[in-house]
Amino acid sequence: LSTEGRVKLCQIDLNLILKYVDIINQEYKTDVPYSFNGKEANVGSVPLRYILHKYYKIPLGKKVFTVETPKQILDSKNSEVLKRFIAGLFDGDGYVQYYHCKGSDILDHVNFCISTSSHLLVKQAIDILDKLGIKCSSLIRGDDNRMTLQTSGFENSFKFYREIIPYIFHKKRKETADKIFKGEEFVEKLTIP
Repeated sequence: LSTEGRVKLCQIDLNLILKYVDIINQEYKTDVPYSFNGKEANVGSVPLRYILHKYYKIPLGKKVFTVETPKQILDSKNSEVLKRFIAGLFDGDGYVQYYHCKGSDILDHVNFCISTSSHLLVKQAIDILDKLGIKCSSLIRGDDNRMTLQTSGFENSFKFYREIIPYIFHKKRKETADKIFKGEEFVEKLTIP
């Protein structure tokens, strides 16, 4: 789910997607399309917005400034639910930011970021990550007033990688994170002579 008005439901289990599609079709008397590429099933459709609105009070339309975390998520004590929620935010509005030391190939720092127009959503995501032991900070971009969550320091970026990245579906973001944390450069940085 992207807070910018796009809805896309991703799932590895095709049977689960088919159950979702059946519920949506029955509830809204529609015929929702889906795709399956052998690894991942996707549903991207307007009716999903209505279901998210009805059951989770996510606003309809491009009301991105008012999007907030559903109460069911905020009140959850289940770390798997919290991790998957953050992974969904990262899939929709996240990116990996990394820098090398000037004039070298040595990795200087890595941040996982989630950027959206809803400041409340970012603050709530920071609170959820805090519950998971991952410290983050926020900043407001001057050009478009979007708020960006970013992991604080290398240790918290590594925790985000370990705890959240396994749940994401966005292939390119996952590959970037894996390249950083599973790459030779990362291993060399942590090797003690």
